[in-house]
Amino acid sequence: MQPAEQVGTLSILTREFGLLASAGSDFHGPGTWSEIGVYRPLPEDLPPLWRRFKHEQPSADA
Repeated sequence: MQPAEQVGTLSILTREFGLLASAGSDFHGPGTWSEIGVYRPLPEDLPPLWRRFKHEQPSADA
C-alpha cells in the first residue's frame, strides 16, 4: 500500500493537471508485498478513471 504522504502528493498533482485517478492492489516493493485487494481509497474529490468507460450490458437480442 502506498504511504499516505505519497497519496497526498499524487492527489495534488492529479488536481493540478486535471488527471483522472485510479487505484490498484498489484503493487509490490523491495522487501514488502501488498495483499491483493488492499489499497487506499481515492480521495472523494478526484475523478476516477473508470467513469470514462461505459458499462453496457449485452441485450437478450444479441
